[in-house]
Amino acid sequence: MSRENHVAPIALAAALLLRLGLTDAYANYVRPAMQPWLVVAGVVLAILAVTRYVGWRSASSSEAQGGHVDGGNGDHDGSDQAEPDHGDHEGHGDGHGDHDGAHGRGLVPWLLALPFAAVVLVSPTPLSSFAAARQDTRAPDQPADTAGGYAPLPAAVDGAYELSLSEFAARAAFDDERQMEGETIRLTGFVSPAEGGGSGFTLTRFLIACCAGDAYPIKVSVEGLEQPVPATDTWLVVEGTWRPGRDSEQPDVPVLDAVSIREIPHPTDPYES
Repeated sequence: MSRENHVAPIALAAALLLRLGLTDAYANYVRPAMQPWLVVAGVVLAILAVTRYVGWRSASSSEAQGGHVDGGNGDHDGSDQAEPDHGDHEGHGDGHGDHDGAHGRGLVPWLLALPFAAVVLVSPTPLSSFAAARQDTRAPDQPADTAGGYAPLPAAVDGAYELSLSEFAARAAFDDERQMEGETIRLTGFVSPAEGGGSGFTLTRFLIACCAGDAYPIKVSVEGLEQPVPATDTWLVVEGTWRPGRDSEQPDVPVLDAVSIREIPHPTDPYES
């Protein structure tokens, strides 16, 4: 496998990493803190591709010059005639094996580039209700810094306390002071079908530690709505009050009695982290 055939896959990977890192597309795959590292990785691969290309061009030029000189000397002398080596016919089969092995090794860089190409050609969307329906809801983890009790709710904005779904679920499970009780809470997520086929719908958002590969859904059951349920995967801002107590059928899913919902565009950062 010649060196020039390794340059294109490296350049492709560099271009795709830079495309992700320099646009909002990265948010579909990794948490915001990872964005600078995508850019750094893309720059490093771009430098590597340029270096390998320059090295290949230099080596090719040297080989071409060397071949020209040797050919001239041979023609001038005229006395050195190549004699056929009939014994080489016996090793002809081995030569094919070496060629096949080199060809297989040459495919490896292209195979490594396939996942990157898929990002551009397929353009996968962020995790949505399809993925959420196929994962069990996890009980929220109790934050390590709440042994002495939860901090007060953040300042209200336009008459409601704005919380992430993960904080809402954790407070519903572990806040012994029940600070959310009776307060108007504002949550943001996308619509999933109601758990167990019940009334209302489930407001969902994925929580990631590093990337979409380790994501799992945080769900809140939205009930008490007197209007048609919005379409699945619609992003909403929902305001309502927490209903204390746990659903016996879905003990890890807290309940919000909605008083208003508002559709919003798909957010730039669809995950919680």
